[in-house]
Amino acid sequence: MNLILKLITLLVLFLCGLGITLSVFRKIIRSANQLKSVMLIHRHGDRVPTLIYNDDANVSYWVKYGIGSLTDVNSE
Repeated sequence: MNLILKLITLLVLFLCGLGITLSVFRKIIRSANQLKSVMLIHRHGDRVPTLIYNDDANVSYWVKYGIGSLTDVNSE
C-alpha cells in the first residue's frame, strides 16, 4: 500500500510539472506569433542624383530639377 501511495504521489508531481512546463511553452509560442513592429518604407518617386559627375552627358537634364529633387515621373 505504501508503494502505491508513493507511485501515485510521484505521478501527480510529474503531471503537475508537465502542466506547468506546457503552460510556459504555450505562452512563449503565443508571444512569438504576435506582431512586434512594423516598418514602412515609402518611395517618393524618381529622383535626380545627389552627385553628378563632371563628364555626365545628362547634366542639363538634371539641373532643371535640382540636385536630389523629384523628377516629373511619379512626382504626383
